Amino acid sequence: MRILFCLLCFSTIVWAQKPVLELQMDNVKVTDTLSNHRKFTISYHIENLSDNQVSFYLDTKSIGSQATASLSFKPFYKIFQGNEYLNFEGIFNTREDKIYSEKSLLDFEHKMDSIFQAYQKSGGTNEDKFWVFSNQQLKASVITLQPKEKKGFSTTLIWNKKRYFKYFDNEFYLDEKEKHYIELSINLMKEELKAKLSKDEFQAIQNDKSFIKGWFTSNRVAIDFGQ
Repeated sequence: MRILFCLLCFSTIVWAQKPVLELQMDNVKVTDTLSNHRKFTISYHIENLSDNQVSFYLDTKSIGSQATASLSFKPFYKIFQGNEYLNFEGIFNTREDKIYSEKSLLDFEHKMDSIFQAYQKSGGTNEDKFWVFSNQQLKASVITLQPKEKKGFSTTLIWNKKRYFKYFDNEFYLDEKEKHYIELSINLMKEELKAKLSKDEFQAIQNDKSFIKGWFTSNRVAIDFGQ
């Protein structure tokens, strides 16, 4: 009887720990657009493994480095040289970085004003334009997946073929003779994003059992930093 009880408890624990989502990288395509730049197009998907609808905040327009972006609501990558994690920032530019580097402050302020005006017309009462901009960006990032649904995404990273990096007091070298791998993670948050939401919005996601949080990591895929 005691053995049966233990088996039932173990089965319950295993069932409870079953992941809700699967984050999977499908491929990394390489294009040498210029002599000093290499473009990586990363395709990945997220699958709802559960029998219930799930929703979460995730900005899939770009990805960042885990060294600096692990507390943001966008995917982030880790680069490995062999089995060694290269814990530094600056290997890539992202599509988002390129867009914003080409925009003037006036363009950004115009976009913020447009979002703020739309927010006010819809009945919003917060007068802080920066908060409104951040709030609207966050709300636009909501992804909902039906049971067993799979959704694909892609993003672009640009490497300028630089090999020597210094990050704080540490120095790194991308060895062209070594094998390299990339791994993606997502940190789905709720309480950590409270400051970006109104009181009612935050309470709504707290009460919504289908609105999930958690840390999910993908498979590792080879990425070419060779000559």
